[in-house]
Amino acid sequence: MSNSEHETPKSVEEAGALLGAAITKCNAACFPSIKPPKGMHSSFATMSPVPSSELFTRLYQLRALLRTSSKSSPLVAAPSLLAVLMKILGVSSSLAAQFIQDGRVNTPPLWSTPLRKLWAESVILCHVLGESLTGKSRIDIYSFVKNMVALAGLNPKSQKATGGTRIAALQVIGGLFLELPHKLSPWALDVLQLCHKSLKSSGNGEPSYRVESIQTATAVATACYQARLEQQELDESTTMILPGAVEDRALQESLKLLNKACADKYPEVRQAAARFCLKMGMMFVPSRNTSSDSSTTPNSFILDEVIALCTKNLDDDSISVAVGWAEALAQCITTAIAYGQHQHSESTRRSNGAGDDGNDDSLRVRSSSSKVVSIASTCKTVQASVRYIVDQFIKAGGELSASRMGGPFSVGGRSVREGFGMVLVKLMRIQSLLPNVIGLDYSIR
Repeated sequence: MSNSEHETPKSVEEAGALLGAAITKCNAACFPSIKPPKGMHSSFATMSPVPSSELFTRLYQLRALLRTSSKSSPLVAAPSLLAVLMKILGVSSSLAAQFIQDGRVNTPPLWSTPLRKLWAESVILCHVLGESLTGKSRIDIYSFVKNMVALAGLNPKSQKATGGTRIAALQVIGGLFLELPHKLSPWALDVLQLCHKSLKSSGNGEPSYRVESIQTATAVATACYQARLEQQELDESTTMILPGAVEDRALQESLKLLNKACADKYPEVRQAAARFCLKMGMMFVPSRNTSSDSSTTPNSFILDEVIALCTKNLDDDSISVAVGWAEALAQCITTAIAYGQHQHSESTRRSNGAGDDGNDDSLRVRSSSSKVVSIASTCKTVQASVRYIVDQFIKAGGELSASRMGGPFSVGGRSVREGFGMVLVKLMRIQSLLPNVIGLDYSIR
């Protein structure tokens, strides 16, 4: 190994140049093979140095320098660094095609999870540090996200989709949403549709891509939450409902995604779905324009559907998944409590106003033939919510005789009561952490 390969770059520009050289070397023909000792088979021949190891080192050095770069002024070199980083996508997909034909070529770099994470974080940092660039050097983040969405949604059998590029694209999308929520939150519906499509198109094999799809959806939910808080200048510690943070179609897409993910045979996918539901919990509430007489499905129906979905999966055969759904259910019930108090304060204000009858019960499910009180309508107070959970605990029956809750991987028996017990514990924990929230006057803006 030459001395230049041991050099540590002093600036991001130098690190980018060394990274570009390492990318160029990522070709099996560029690396001499070290012949095995005499008497051993030729399959024991190795390449020196290993291409991906040098690429990993250069990416690590670039990321370290980007992390320490000043955020007070834009990084002028960000567009050129991005151009270099994007070359790794093409190299990885082309090497993957060769790897399928001849397994002795270099492993595609983006198949490596650590290397892929380094690449994604470096791309995200370039966008963050170059956000305020103007003129010809400005980075068009919307066009970039559009291209990443197209890449992540490619047919898995196409050449461009091989080599770990689809997972890398999802990681970049999720990271950009977390870092730049004020810019990318309007893209929530498009990305959630992508995540849902990814779940449906990836089959039932190795779950990495499906897990990454749901993690990207979770990042979208977090971005919408943060953007809404900043827009309305709300305090995160005293905010339990965020109506309007996500558009109605995105809420419907989220429900479809949850229904699909909770039926996956891999517990990693179901656990990721439970975390997504937990993050979306306080956003499953009606907006101020929702009417119970609307021809479209009110958002309150979605909250009821989510509560029912969480309840069905409380006795999942994986304990970590069951705990995740218990946390999600506790969050949704807390959202119903907060929204119930908001409704009460709003109806009281209207009834004291100019002749309004105060009948705004959008959490009551209405149909042409009958009136059915929803679960969310039942859990309007802490006392009513605790009573509801205890009733379900009792109705479940004995530890051995309890029926399955209805989820695809429900086991019934003791797990049913354990699930409701965990929900009660999680709900009380939320109330203890937010002692001043219950009873506050909520206003939907």
